[in-house]
Amino acid sequence: MTLTKNQIKGISLRPGDLPDTAAKSGNKEISGVENFNTVNTGSGTKENAQRGFPGLSAWQMALLAICYLLMPSSLKGQSNWSLNECIAYAMEHNPTAERYAIQEQLATEEYNQSRRDLLPYIGAGTNAGMSFGRSVDPNTNLITNTEFFNNSYYLSSSLDLFRGWILQNQVRYRKLTRQIREFDRQRHLDDLAFSIMNDFFDIIYFRELVEIAGEQVRLSELSLRKAEKMSEAGLKARTDLLEVSAWLEQEKLYQIQAENRLATAILSLRQKMNLPTGEPFEPGQLDLTSAVFSFIPDKTANIFEQFSAFSPGLLSAMTSLESGNHHIAIARGRYFPSLVLNASANTGFFETNRDIHGKTIPFRTQASNNLNQFMGISLQIPVFSRGGIRSEVRKAKLYKEESETRLEQVRQEVWFEIQNNSQELESLSREMEQIKRRLEADAMAYQAAEKKFDQGLLSTVEYFTAKNRLATTKSQSTQVRLKWEVKKRMNDFFQGKRFWTN
Repeated sequence: MTLTKNQIKGISLRPGDLPDTAAKSGNKEISGVENFNTVNTGSGTKENAQRGFPGLSAWQMALLAICYLLMPSSLKGQSNWSLNECIAYAMEHNPTAERYAIQEQLATEEYNQSRRDLLPYIGAGTNAGMSFGRSVDPNTNLITNTEFFNNSYYLSSSLDLFRGWILQNQVRYRKLTRQIREFDRQRHLDDLAFSIMNDFFDIIYFRELVEIAGEQVRLSELSLRKAEKMSEAGLKARTDLLEVSAWLEQEKLYQIQAENRLATAILSLRQKMNLPTGEPFEPGQLDLTSAVFSFIPDKTANIFEQFSAFSPGLLSAMTSLESGNHHIAIARGRYFPSLVLNASANTGFFETNRDIHGKTIPFRTQASNNLNQFMGISLQIPVFSRGGIRSEVRKAKLYKEESETRLEQVRQEVWFEIQNNSQELESLSREMEQIKRRLEADAMAYQAAEKKFDQGLLSTVEYFTAKNRLATTKSQSTQVRLKWEVKKRMNDFFQGKRFWTN
């Protein structure tokens, strides 16, 4: 059972996919933030309020503020979405999630109907007709040539006294089927949550690449201007200037490619969320500033035991195996005879039913006089079904064997997924420590290369090699941090913590 993708599409890129990237620039302030943070608390506040909302009193402005806060986020034009908000929206609007919910409702209705099948059947009916020409008088069963009107009514009921316990086993089977549909829906929601998280982290990763690529372009443009001045002064050859220009154009191409990947990741997330086309959408940032600490995973057996208690996939497989026993019992129940209790009541009105004076007897009198009641028991014994019952039993047993194999497969997949996730978490922690040291070394090497390049003591190839090596390390650092975050949340999920429900 695959609970989620173990790798993010963006994170799974090799470091060489974007070699010409530079260090991410510092945090940029959003223009206009200082205007929102600066509030006039002096005497001009009332005048400003009246100037912005003419004719409104203080309580009316307060009422408007409350209405705005109570307004749904979609109506307020929400643009920044957190990870949990994206997951919550997808669980409510994703078409596949809605389909699983409908399947669960269908299973619930089938279970309710199986319980109602234990009740007796009751039916009623009536018929009326006009006979013409030569016909049989239903009152006397004699041939008559007179046209006449007749009308009859009936009420019947039947109750299964014994049918090989098929109905009882069907109730248990439908109940377990309903539980399977519940587990399947929860499993899909879990998979959807991790799929949304992967796309969300893709967006964070590609944003980082766009910023790194943009910084690379800016540094290369600066290097090009320096190279032009040094070429004019005779300190650099014309070939060096052309080489710097070629590096710049290549880095602009990488920037465009990173922007395209970012747009594709956002589109993929919108599709899984089933977000309307005109809805403004901008995934927010994720706090990844906390240091990656050394992770000591718990024993796989302990985590597996915890996860088995609530894993929708495992519970669905185990419930499916249990339902197989009832499936076999239903098939075997057809070997037994069936015993049914039947009861009915009939009456009718006939225009030919007359009294001694030749007048038609009234309807009320005929309904009472013609009342016929019946009660009986019917027994049906299966003697020869052309091997149909035996075939159904064999197929039911094969379905159960398939469920046993599937349960073993699911257990094996979950066990190795937990083991692999713990191993990767531990490896990523060590890898991050090494990347930190490499990042410091590459930064120092780039600073030295930049000084030598400005002095004409370093070739263009050597300078851009040091520059690109630093950018590659930056992208690798982002990859490892996001991978670690994914694996850590997977480990928490195995221990019963669904991060999107917090």
